[in-house]
Amino acid sequence: SLFDEILYNLIINYEWIECSYILNEYGIQITNTVFNKDTYYDSKNIFFVPAKKGDDLSSRNYFYTLIFCNSIYYVSEPYLSRATGNKCITISTIFRNNDKKFILCVDIIVDKTKLEQPSKNYNGPQNLERRLSYN
Repeated sequence: SLFDEILYNLIINYEWIECSYILNEYGIQITNTVFNKDTYYDSKNIFFVPAKKGDDLSSRNYFYTLIFCNSIYYVSEPYLSRATGNKCITISTIFRNNDKKFILCVDIIVDKTKLEQPSKNYNGPQNLERRLSYN
């Protein structure tokens, strides 16, 4: 889908992003979990399994805090990723596309050395919002 392509393009520009995905307004994942090329996960590992398109993530803090508390964005505390087992945080925000509400979720690797070295391609969240909010 177009959203999957946008997520892929987002991730290749920011090495500190582990993965990203988009939910609909009901908390159902509507994209694949798109991983950074440098993120390792073992597809045969039964303990760490990434969410997939169609999974219900409506019980996750990064979803219901935005929807039910009318927050603009959500930033989690550090936790072990259910997808990879790596320590990360999730940042989520609501955006609209064709009058529909979606939630962008980005898992950021909690690794001080990577966070101190922003990508040379970084040009702010406004650019991401422009790419997602088209009609």
